[in-house]
Amino acid sequence: MAQARKSVIRSFRLDESALQKLEEEAKRRNVSTNTLLNQLVSNFVNFDRFFEKLGMMKVAHPFFSHLLQSASEEEVINAGRVAGRDVPKAIISAKDGAITLHAAIGFLRMMGDYANLYKYSEVGEEGTRTLTLMHELGPKGSLFLIHYVGGVLELSGVRPKYSSTDHSVTIEF
Repeated sequence: MAQARKSVIRSFRLDESALQKLEEEAKRRNVSTNTLLNQLVSNFVNFDRFFEKLGMMKVAHPFFSHLLQSASEEEVINAGRVAGRDVPKAIISAKDGAITLHAAIGFLRMMGDYANLYKYSEVGEEGTRTLTLMHELGPKGSLFLIHYVGGVLELSGVRPKYSSTDHSVTIEF
């Protein structure tokens, strides 16, 4: 059972124009300004601060998809393998201390939630766990993600079963 998160009251000064834009965005998203600000701070704490240290950058889906589609399948597979081992290992170690299956799955969830690489879904029943990653990267995006996820999960010693479509990857273990 998950523990309830504790709120703490603090006072901060914000630039007036930044606050105005924050309030406009909160209204557009149909959430309170407090909720949006909490989401932004959480993004920084759980994602951005680790990625900034590693020189990561945010890239639009169409741009990344175009790069993948223009590469050979062999290049996409190799890029997925390399990308799935190096940076995730550093981030998981910095964030969780040890590379466990739980930490690797947390990283994959984080890449969906914070990096917007895919939409993450997880189902567990009777000793089986199924992760589904839905994306907008096309067929070579699925190929990339299979090898990227394979690199991440390999760090924790797990070798799952994969299946894919042009816009999704399913991982079972």
